[in-house]
Amino acid sequence: MSNKNRFLWPFKNEFIYKSLKYMPGERGSRTNWAKARNDFNAALKKEESIRARKIAQYNLMRSYTGLCNQRSNLLAELKTLNEQLHGMKASRSRYVGQVQSVERQMSDAGQAANNAQAAWEQADGICQVHLSYWKAHPLRSFFHSRERQQDELKVRTDLEQARRAKQHFDEQAGAVHQRLQSFYRGLEVGDQKLGECQKQIATLTGQLATVERQIAEAEQIQWPRPDISDDHVAWMDQEWSKARTEVYIKALALHQQAVMGASRQFMCNLSLACAVMQSNGFTDDEKLVAWQTFFLVIPVVSSSFASISRMFSGIGKEALGWAIVDEAGQALPQAAAGLLQRVKHAVAVGDPMQLQPVDTMSKPMRELLASTHHLQHLGPESENMQALVDYQTPCGLLDETDDHWLGMPLVVHRRCDEPMFSICNDMAYSGRMVRVGPEHQPCAYPSGPHAGDELPASCWYDVPPNSDETGRTRWRPQEGYELHKRLCGLFQGGIDPTNILVIAPFRAVANQVRDTFADALRQCTGCNDSEASRLASSQAGTVHTSQGREADVVFIVLGSRAGKRGEGSRSWVNGSPNLLNVAVSRAKRRVYVVGNLADWKNGPFTSRIAKDLPVETSIRA
Repeated sequence: MSNKNRFLWPFKNEFIYKSLKYMPGERGSRTNWAKARNDFNAALKKEESIRARKIAQYNLMRSYTGLCNQRSNLLAELKTLNEQLHGMKASRSRYVGQVQSVERQMSDAGQAANNAQAAWEQADGICQVHLSYWKAHPLRSFFHSRERQQDELKVRTDLEQARRAKQHFDEQAGAVHQRLQSFYRGLEVGDQKLGECQKQIATLTGQLATVERQIAEAEQIQWPRPDISDDHVAWMDQEWSKARTEVYIKALALHQQAVMGASRQFMCNLSLACAVMQSNGFTDDEKLVAWQTFFLVIPVVSSSFASISRMFSGIGKEALGWAIVDEAGQALPQAAAGLLQRVKHAVAVGDPMQLQPVDTMSKPMRELLASTHHLQHLGPESENMQALVDYQTPCGLLDETDDHWLGMPLVVHRRCDEPMFSICNDMAYSGRMVRVGPEHQPCAYPSGPHAGDELPASCWYDVPPNSDETGRTRWRPQEGYELHKRLCGLFQGGIDPTNILVIAPFRAVANQVRDTFADALRQCTGCNDSEASRLASSQAGTVHTSQGREADVVFIVLGSRAGKRGEGSRSWVNGSPNLLNVAVSRAKRRVYVVGNLADWKNGPFTSRIAKDLPVETSIRA
């Protein structure tokens, strides 16, 4: 029975024709639907409120250093302004003293001008009296003309002197008045600047109070600084986690009520979905309705890229929601094109430093297609889907070793002990990975003569060639003998065969180590042929078959022809760090490399493995 039929049979018979058929329907679910909707909205509102508060606190924590710097700048600016204000007030006091001095001069000048005015008026009155007297006594004026002339000269002289004195004091008073007005204008400008300075000080004081309050709030938030080894960040506390979980539960309840309230429609649409999966005789609209209804009930569907065109035939552009692609580093971009066209959002999870996808299209053909479609350049992002999505991701880092952009890299590593972690980190990741946990986890023999003792440390079992070695194939029997001896030691010590992986870079070598693994099982554990073959097929193979797997103990059997005859195959293994990175990173506790060190020690990447692993030379009895 195929996987499709294994799913469809119980889905139709148990869920569609039993569960949905006997649901209460729209009338019985109307009240429950309203309650479920209100509960969901309330849970969503609560979560949004907590999230907004957490975001505000997080932003406050992130801005703490900036707030402290802002406070220092405000205090310095306020100090400068207060010093300026103090100086301006001192200058104003001196200026006011000058104004008061000029006002006294103005008062004295005004008094002198008034006195001169009075003297002039008095002299003018005396002059008029004398002139009137002589005019009223013409005979006396005639007979005493000389006396009259002298009298008139005197009073006119006194009048002229009084007029000149009055003019002088008026001019003096006018000059002092102008000077006083100038001082008044200067005082007004100074008071305006003083007011602006006081206003600026008040504004900065208010800003300082706000900053001080924000700093106090940030200091009250008891969030430890996030560490890369943390299982969760501090702000994702129980309150927020519970609120998020509540939203999810209420959403499921809302979906359930939607299905229950329209059970007949769901029966029809889901029956249609089952038929669509088994036949292509439906319109595109029917297929879309079928799949959208199906995803409302079954939110996640697993599929391979090769099945997408058949499974979702007739589904148009961005008709579906999300696509999550695992091991995206092994997927060709053109293989993912059909899926990406049908979804609104995509998440690619993978490691471009592990195994690359197998592309049957030659590079010249790709370049010809690019030229035909007016693509000027095919960069690294055309190699696999992970690189393609990384290229489109704005958040990430630049790998300076090959000028390659990595989108949101996950740098925390938890699987491998040393030295496997350091080998892979140096060989493939430019040292940017961070290991969490102790360098070495206990890995001991559970039984046998060495029960409780630690397994031998990770090392390179050097298997030099024999003089009679022909080198016709990449398989070297001497490496097989060494592997058999080491496997028997582990099996006799009680190590579970499922905790051991034996991998090889070449298929010819993988076929032989599979037989060696089975033979060691039969000899040392008493397994029958069937069980030994099954375990060997599962636990031994090529590096490509081990992608995505892990084991406590990993043997890497290198093989290759000895000397110059094997240079080509060894260069292929060392062509990039990807293959060896996958091989070494399968090991959680121990990695044992079996191979001729003299042949492999000069490879760009096998040399790094040889540098970090102690060497133990194989001596065949």
